[in-house]
Amino acid sequence: MNLESKTSIHLVLNCSEAVLQVVLGNSEQKQVLWSLNLRVPGRAMKHIAKAINSGLEFAEIRPRDLAGISCVRGPGSFTGIRLVFAHAHGLAVSSKIPMSTISYFEALIRGPGSLLHGPAWVFIHSRRHQVYAMGFSLPSFLPISSPANIDLRNMDSLVNRVEGQTVHVLGSGVRKNPDYFTADYWNILPEIWDNPLPQSLLELSIDSIYTRQTLFPEYLRPSDAEENLCRL
Repeated sequence: MNLESKTSIHLVLNCSEAVLQVVLGNSEQKQVLWSLNLRVPGRAMKHIAKAINSGLEFAEIRPRDLAGISCVRGPGSFTGIRLVFAHAHGLAVSSKIPMSTISYFEALIRGPGSLLHGPAWVFIHSRRHQVYAMGFSLPSFLPISSPANIDLRNMDSLVNRVEGQTVHVLGSGVRKNPDYFTADYWNILPEIWDNPLPQSLLELSIDSIYTRQTLFPEYLRPSDAEENLCRL
């Protein structure tokens, strides 16, 4: 937390997939004051600064008045995550305010998780036949796996389902790979949960650890550009 800030307002940024999310909220009441969701696949660059400025104007504050800035660190889109971090670092350094990061897995499961019981898995699209995956026990939100990039053809060994047990699943990795989720034991949550709630982003931001040190994304695998270097 920035004890010198003039407000208790936090800024949260997420562009781990096609939707850019910008949230402003108060840490004292954990109340969302302003939020914006923009679907900007491959076009986030020209919208992020404008969206942040719109939120600050609505709240009638300057960047240096913020209590802190949080970024969703991924995993997800390499470009979207880097753009969010670049804007956040620029604001944090120039305005001398602390930063924190939020797991995209935790942001996604936070919405429906308190309403469910049993194991739940978040699957985020990575590439063909691959997803970023993490499992949770609900409603406690305790992790039952480490974040990983997995091949869906090996999913059964990862999920390790108990006979007769229902497994809740959500995320773009489910939506883009429906053929892997046809068995009766999968409880596929509605598409509305494929993006984090603004309230979830705010609460995770408030509960996160703030620092003035440089923070880094969570990619979980090399980018396509890095893997293609060996072919040049």
